[in-house]
Amino acid sequence: MSSFKFRVDNNSNALKFQQLIEAIVDSISRNQLKQGEMLPSVNQIMKESNLSRDTVFKAYAELKKRGIVLEEFFREVIYPFFANYHFKDATGRYANGEYKHHSEGIIQFYYEEYGLENDKLILNILETSIKGVKYEPNRKCPLCGGNKYKKCCRKIVYQLRQYNKEQLSKDFRVFEQRLNLKG
Repeated sequence: MSSFKFRVDNNSNALKFQQLIEAIVDSISRNQLKQGEMLPSVNQIMKESNLSRDTVFKAYAELKKRGIVLEEFFREVIYPFFANYHFKDATGRYANGEYKHHSEGIIQFYYEEYGLENDKLILNILETSIKGVKYEPNRKCPLCGGNKYKKCCRKIVYQLRQYNKEQLSKDFRVFEQRLNLKG
């Protein structure tokens, strides 16, 4: 059984399902939910917090939509973070070097994670991801001009769609401002 407990804040402006989402994310970040620990069942949350089944399902569906799968989150984010922190504490440096911050960190992410270095192409890919545009996979890529869309940019577009549109829009603005400063 999960140690996670949730209470609705009736004074909050946030909807109940949003409060539940934030409570789960907060519990993960404070390490109250441990790797491998199951989230409470829908019935348990309904009983303990007096939420409807639809509200709990909506919260869980949104977490899944955001790409938050708890076991993967711990394995890919929490443990590497703490391992790197302890490595730095012991050696005075980060194991894989230090990453840039703010806008420069966002730019570095797209350059390193996707091997992209063309800011205009990154803008095109982000815009396609945000708007949900679908291109014919076997035709010339409208984003980079490659022979087939399915063999170049489509994979990146689909990977980016797992992130929420708000974050992608912020990233878009970073590259848009960068191009405006260059031009």
